[in-house]
Amino acid sequence: MKISIETTVSAPLEEVWLSWTLPEHIVNWNFASNEWSCPTAYNNLRVDGTFDYRMESKDGKAGFNYTGTYTEVIRTKLISYQLEDDRRVSVMFEQSNDAVCVVQSFDAEGGTDPEVQKEGWQTILDRFKLCVESL
Repeated sequence: MKISIETTVSAPLEEVWLSWTLPEHIVNWNFASNEWSCPTAYNNLRVDGTFDYRMESKDGKAGFNYTGTYTEVIRTKLISYQLEDDRRVSVMFEQSNDAVCVVQSFDAEGGTDPEVQKEGWQTILDRFKLCVESL
């Protein structure tokens, strides 16, 4: 099952792209709640390149690495990747007047309610929007 989420970011396309792809920006938005953080991010943005984002609770009681391999990269347009569990994700960026529509589609994880997954991913995408618009 594919799940799609989206947001519209009021910022130039290049700024949105860099905020999505550069580790120094990723650590500012890549977590779903204020109780969590993304202390480290590694990103080799190219086909067959990998990424590894560390997400952990601020109290230190939980954490995990979000990792995958890029399958397609079209600068300022599209990023596709495969997660370690073989699920696929794509992120599309589309300029629209003075804003950028970001659409993220991902394979649902088995055993977890799809609506819960959609809410969690949307929360991260909403945090991304807020971070970019506050630059």
